[in-house]
Amino acid sequence: MSGGGVFMRVSIGRPGASAANMRYITRPHSVERDGHELRTRHLPDHADGGRTFAERRATLIAYAEQREEDERDGGLRRGRPRTHYRLVLSCERRIGNERMHGLVDRYLALQFPLARGVSVIHQDTGHTHAHVWLDARGADGRKLHFDTRTYRRLDEAWARVYGREFGLE
Repeated sequence: MSGGGVFMRVSIGRPGASAANMRYITRPHSVERDGHELRTRHLPDHADGGRTFAERRATLIAYAEQREEDERDGGLRRGRPRTHYRLVLSCERRIGNERMHGLVDRYLALQFPLARGVSVIHQDTGHTHAHVWLDARGADGRKLHFDTRTYRRLDEAWARVYGREFGLE
């Protein structure tokens, strides 16, 4: 990731790439691996097992792979169903992991209240940013759906959450 600044980017995860995305956002050379950079949301207990970062990472990768398989095998759509979303939430400078998790948690609670997901804080550039893997199916079992208007407003919502935290307009 290059450049800086406050931005939010969302994309539909490529079919067949859910575990690869989880592997990428939890890559060891981009995180501190002290347990404070990774947070889960609405996942079943078995999905976030492990005492060490490596064990948690392996469990989350397996969970993403299993969710993709479940969606493909049990999905109502023919072809390759939507299985996950990829988000990047970025700051204009470095901030601490806990503060960034607070921002990410507020944002996800507002925009995706029932979404199952994993957020990982990266401090491997000049600005703090978070990668978020969102399951395409919420904790209530329903598919997440974003119309065109919602997609356009997701970055505005991140800017509001960020602006409130730092007193920016």
